[in-house]
Amino acid sequence: MRLAIPGDLLRRNPPNRGAGRIYHSVLPRLAQIADVQVRPARQGLRRLWPRGIDVWIDGAHSGAVSHREPTIVVAHGGEFMTHPEAFPGLPSEYVEGLRKNTLAALETADLVVTGSDHTRRALMAGAGVPEDKVLVVHHGVDTTVFRPELEGGSALVAARLGERRPYVLFIGVDSPTKNLGALRAAMSGVARAGLPHVLVIAGPPVPAHTDRGVERSATGETLLWLGAVDTPTVAMLMADAACFCLPSLMESFPLVVLEALACGTPVVVSDRGGIPEMVGEAGWLCAPDANEIERGLVAVLQDSTLRTRLGREGRERAEQFTWERTAQGWLRAAELAA
Repeated sequence: MRLAIPGDLLRRNPPNRGAGRIYHSVLPRLAQIADVQVRPARQGLRRLWPRGIDVWIDGAHSGAVSHREPTIVVAHGGEFMTHPEAFPGLPSEYVEGLRKNTLAALETADLVVTGSDHTRRALMAGAGVPEDKVLVVHHGVDTTVFRPELEGGSALVAARLGERRPYVLFIGVDSPTKNLGALRAAMSGVARAGLPHVLVIAGPPVPAHTDRGVERSATGETLLWLGAVDTPTVAMLMADAACFCLPSLMESFPLVVLEALACGTPVVVSDRGGIPEMVGEAGWLCAPDANEIERGLVAVLQDSTLRTRLGREGRERAEQFTWERTAQGWLRAAELAA
């Protein structure tokens, strides 16, 4: 099977951001079971593959595809078509442009691959995509990178905080969609319950994430803003956290939750989007409002037996999601498109 990847797809999606993490995790595994090449000039393709290309793999959010050969597109979300209210803070023109580009890609592709059944249903409902045109292939996690026995997270937090305290971890951007404000309000309730945990906030290694240091609010919670951190540091922080929390208003299939599960860290996460599909019964699911988040955090942080069970079940759950399986799924989609 000869698979071609447009070079600009990888340029537009670097490995330290969102969809780029998926492409840069799947494609090396896919190259082990298929002939995968980043697209050169068309004459170069003829020299490289005299028999031509079997299938293109492209993105689903940048407009219509124009390849002569069969094409599968990877959709990283579709909730903006059915639940635009779940994306506060995004300009309406941006959401509309994303919707139009996605519609054009879905109409011109031969097959659509998406990471969750939730997104599959959103694409069917919001774009009228036929059921047999969308294939769900779950994303994966590298359990050699994200694993329970990692150490150093607590020491890093203690060094920055000036004291050793247990912590709840949030990884992501400070945007309305991620719902960090509700988590901060929930941490006030954690403090009122007499629990010593601080909230540690870190982001992927992009310039927008800056180190804001320590904040101690009048309502009792302590926050530590670490700013941008690299993947090994994220894994270390996850493995040492008392709990990981992602209270997003909407997510398709957030990799950070899967990574926390792989670290054996209990998760308190939103019950919206594709998160329940990923977590199953291996985490505490709650509505993304401050009271429900607080209830979940207090329950998990106060109960060591519950934390141990969720940690064990989370690791077992994460082991079901591998990038090798994702690569096999993408190859199956390519074979169907061909």
